Parts: sequence; structure tokens; C-alpha cells
Amino acid sequence: MDSPPWVGFRAYLLAAICVGISFVLRLALDPVWGDRFPYVIFFVGVFVVVQLADIGPALTTLLASVLLADWFFVPPRHSLLISGRTDQVNTVLFCLISFVILYFSLRTRRALGRERAARDRLQRHIEALRESEARYSSVIENSMDAIFLTDQEGRILAANRGAHRMFRQAEEQLRGLRLAALVDPQRREPVVAAEHKSEQCSAGLVAVALVRGDGTRFTGEMSIGSFTDRNGLPKNISIIRDLTERRRTEQEREHLVQ
Repeated sequence: MDSPPWVGFRAYLLAAICVGISFVLRLALDPVWGDRFPYVIFFVGVFVVVQLADIGPALTTLLASVLLADWFFVPPRHSLLISGRTDQVNTVLFCLISFVILYFSLRTRRALGRERAARDRLQRHIEALRESEARYSSVIENSMDAIFLTDQEGRILAANRGAHRMFRQAEEQLRGLRLAALVDPQRREPVVAAEHKSEQCSAGLVAVALVRGDGTRFTGEMSIGSFTDRNGLPKNISIIRDLTERRRTEQEREHLVQ
């Protein structure tokens, strides 16, 4: 539930002040009103406390208002007895209306509290998503591997900096190409098979012969995974690792062994 502006001792102090002001004002109007309207001014005080404080101070204000109005302004005065039928009805109406206002005020406050809590949870969720997105974006952009986002037809939608370095092409040159266009034309079958397999599940590592933008060839290994974006469209994530250094190291090791 949403916390009221006045709580604890301050809330009860507010209740006492509202009751006191209501009593003084009603007492000042007594020569004009007489026995009429014993609860009108007190109703204003109850309304103020209900809006600003919790149920305890509100009930305290209501009880004190009924007692003071009954003792000082309801005939027979200086008695808690209410003899007149009209005064009895007025007392019941004053209490009933006050309780109704208190009920709806508390209900509204609870609704506002739930709304604020939901808003806070949503804000925390958004911040967590932004943090996660920034973290994964940093990992992808700083990766030495080439990472491609492709559609289900294999067309490149986005590429990280590692892809630009590896294939020596700018993003504008890579975007729109089919992923298979980066593969040696005579050895594209494994890539095409991996793309089709990724539609059902993630494809494992596939060794492929790749071609850079300047025409040089190198060997790499590729893995392809699929997912569905927030618009319900299938997408693929392809990761390519350059095996040139690994192959050179293996050849040097074999040469030393021989």
C-alpha cells in the first residue's frame, strides 16, 4: 500500500490539530448556527486527515469529532445522549459518510501503491535489460571472432568489429550479403547445411574455407544458432573463428617434431 504523507506521531498530531481547529470554528459559529449543523466543520477535519494520514489517525479524528460535537453542539448539550431523531440520523450519516470516504481513500491508496510497485519493478527490469544489453554488446563488439546476425535466408543484417577486421570489409559492404558469399564457392555445402540445421537447433562447429574482401583465403570454424526476435521473426547468430594462427602453430609443432 502507498504510504500516506503523514505517518506516526506526526499523523496523530495532524488529527489533534484538525479536531481542534474544527472545534474552535464550530464554537465560533455556534451563535449563528445554534443546534444546527453540529458535524459540518468536523467533517472537513475528518476529510483532511483521511487524505493525509492512515486509518488510525483517521478513526481517532472521527471518534473525537463525534464526542465533541455530541457534547457541545447536539441537544441536550453537555451530555452524550442524543435524544432527537434528526440528530441521531445526522450522527449516523456523519459516521457512515466518514467511513465511506475512509474506505475509498484506503482503496485508492492501495491501488496507487500497487501501481507504483509495478512501475518500480518495470523500471528495474528495464534497467537490468539495458545493463545486460550493454554488457553483451560490449562482449560482442570487442570479440576477436566474427559475429554475424543473419535472417533465415542467410542475409547479413549486422556484423561486429571482429567481422570487419577478419574479412577486411566495412559494415556497409557486409550488410546484405549472404553469409555463404564469404565462403569459398567450391566449399559452401557445409555452411548451407549448417544454416538449414540451425532452423531446428543450434548447429555445431563446422570447419569452412573463407574468403576475405581482398581475395585471400583462410580456414575458420563456424557455429550457427537460431532465435526468434521480439517481432516473432527467426534470426541466426553466426560466429566464425579464424584458425590461421592455430594451423600455423600446429604446422610449426609438426615441423619441430620431424
